This record gives sequence, structure tokens and C-alpha cells, in this order.
Amino acid sequence: MADEDKRTDERKAAASFKDEGNAKFKANDFKGAIELYTSSLELNPNVHTVYSNRSACYMKLGNHEEALADAQKCIELDPSWAKGYNRVAAAYQGMKLWDKAIETCKEGLAKSSGESLEKLMSDVEKGKSREKFTDELLGVWHGTVSKETGGFDQEIDFAKDSLKVSVLGQTASGMWWIEGYHEPQHLMFQVQPPGGAGMFVPPQPYIGRIDEEGLHLCCPYLTPERPTEFAGPGYCVMKRGKLVAEDTSSELEGLSRIEKLRLCIKEFMEILPNERIEEPKTEKEQQEFMMAQVAMESKIFKMKQRFGEACIDEVMEGSRGYGSLDVRNLEEMKSLLEKLKKCGMVEDEASRPKPAASSLASSGPKVQAPAPEDKRLSQNTTREEAGETGLDRTVVVLSLMAVAVVASLSFVLWRRQKR
Repeated sequence: MADEDKRTDERKAAASFKDEGNAKFKANDFKGAIELYTSSLELNPNVHTVYSNRSACYMKLGNHEEALADAQKCIELDPSWAKGYNRVAAAYQGMKLWDKAIETCKEGLAKSSGESLEKLMSDVEKGKSREKFTDELLGVWHGTVSKETGGFDQEIDFAKDSLKVSVLGQTASGMWWIEGYHEPQHLMFQVQPPGGAGMFVPPQPYIGRIDEEGLHLCCPYLTPERPTEFAGPGYCVMKRGKLVAEDTSSELEGLSRIEKLRLCIKEFMEILPNERIEEPKTEKEQQEFMMAQVAMESKIFKMKQRFGEACIDEVMEGSRGYGSLDVRNLEEMKSLLEKLKKCGMVEDEASRPKPAASSLASSGPKVQAPAPEDKRLSQNTTREEAGETGLDRTVVVLSLMAVAVVASLSFVLWRRQKR
């Protein structure tokens, strides 16, 4: 009789320790809860729910091995209790032993129904898919964004927690991570603009998938919302490996310097818009303006690859009233200037004074400075002041802030909010 009374008192004390442990657990004092659950099990080691509760505490503390041992003991004591299988599968999930976690969920569902087990198995399968995606993502990928977002080539180098984005000949560094367990994967990219030390554009939401076709990425377009399908202007398919620039310069072989310049000017004119560029007023107009700027910069970059920096510089210098006279006197240059005026990218000639002789550096043959009657630029006009009206008005940095182009838009909107 005395022994029975003793066992009854021990069971009561064990139950009291369990209740106190539950209170500690609710208060997020997991170490304190473990101590109380341990005291309960020392008095009554056959209560499967206490092992389950202590397993949950170990999981909260990231001690997956201890959590697994308690969860397995829980199943041993009550093989029909679905929550025990849930605990075992969760421990395996924490250890990233995905196949064992899935096997445990199936075993539990065969013995006992439970929505929590079904949900956990779905999460485990997504976790397995997420880890596989992460492993396959690492390395270098290249692709071309849609025409609506600029149509330029990009290269992304994914490291474990960082990335490098190469766009239009320049590289920006950043970070990437995956949010939750989803199909397709929910990615976040955050990029630091070149030269923007300590400055990051806001994180951008993407969806991603890898299959035999390549890396599928889709970002929002003119909206902050994460896309739900691989479609629209923000969608891009990338191939594994470094970006190899296409050689389009072979047709220029044998052309003289002037012939190359004439062809270059002609292609510049095709890039320029056919009407005056108006200052955007609404948010939608600003976004469309940004897209047009990025598209133009993309085309100019391809021209630089084809014609070379020296040729492009000569055309730009000529468009500002600098450089060699043989370039500025070309009929094609006169047509280019007329189109630049039409676009509003240069001032009318009557209002443009002439440059100082000391600023007439030329990438072509050296020639005499313009005569005083040349009214293009005033002698007091600096090179920097004049540069604001030339072809370099396209803003390269807009396209460098993006993993595609969405980040550049977000950065502009963010700067507006900061003001």
C-alpha cells in the first residue's frame, strides 16, 4: 500500500512538473521548461506527451539531435499518436534529412490521420526542393532581359550568400536569399550600385525555378508585388556559364575612320527618339521614362562593343561641339544635331556659345580651333557644363542597379520617398 501511495505521489509531482514546464514553454523559457520536463520524466518516465513537449523545446533551441531522441521515445511509447511522428519528422527537417522526414510523415499518416502531418510533409518536400534549388543555383548564369526592360544582356554570379551582377560592362555586388518554402522559389535580391558605398537599393522579390531549359527568373514590372507566374516583361531565362559578347565588328573591317564615324552616327540617330523628351510628371510616366533610358543605354553599350570606345567618344564629342572639325563638319553630324534638337537633348545653335580653344581635345587628327565666329559654345563654358546636353544624357547607373531592371525603378522611387 505504501508503494502504491508513493507511486501516486510521484505521478502527481510529475504532472505538476509537466504543468510548470508548459507554463515555461508558453513564456518562451525553453531551458527552464526542459529542466521541469526532465524532472517530470525522472518521476514518471512513461508519459509520451512529456517527451513530445521536451522535444519541442529542444527544437526551439536548435538542438535537433536531442529533439529527435525525445520524439523517437514518444513514438515508442505511443505508436498511434500522430503528433509523435510530427516531432520526429520536424527534427529530421531541422537536420535537413529530407528523405527521412518524408518517410516519417508517411509512416505517421499510415497509422493516424492528421492535417499537421500532411502540412509538414508538404513543407518538407518544399524544403528538399529548396535545398536542391540552392545547390544548383550556385555559379555563373547569363541571359537577356525582355525588350520592355531594356533588352540588355546580364550575367549573375551566385555565391553562397552573395552575388555579382554584370550589366552593360559594369558590375554591382549584392546579396540574395530565399524566403520560406514555396514552389516556385521565393527569392530576394538586394544590390549595391557601383560606386554607391554603403548604399543598397531596396530588396526585390523574385520567383525562381531551375530545369533543363535553365534558370527561370521573374521579377515585378512597374509594381512592388512578387509575380505569381513566369510571364510578362520581368521574365528572363538564363543559361549556365559566363556571358560571351557577340562579335559584330567584322563588317567594319576595311572601313576608314570617317566611314566608321558616318555609320556610327547613322546608328545613333536610329536609337534616338523621334519626338521631344518631356520631363515625366506622373509616376507611370517616370517609370516609362526610366525604361526608355535603360533601353537606350543598352543599345549604346552594344554600339560601344561594335565600334569601340574611341569611335563613340568622337561622335559624342562632336555632338557637344568639341572634337575634330572633320567630324563636326560631316553632313551626318549635322543631321544628328538636328535630331538631338528635336529630342530636346541639345540647345538651339543660336543659344549655344563656343568652346575655349584649350578644351578642344580630339580623338581624331589635330586641327585648328574653331574661329571666333563659331557660335556653338562660349569661351567660358566648361566641358562638364556642355556635357549635360550631349548624347551621354543616358544614365548608365539606372541599368547597373538592377538584377534585370526592377531595382533601378525601385531605387528612383525610393529616392523620391526619401525627399
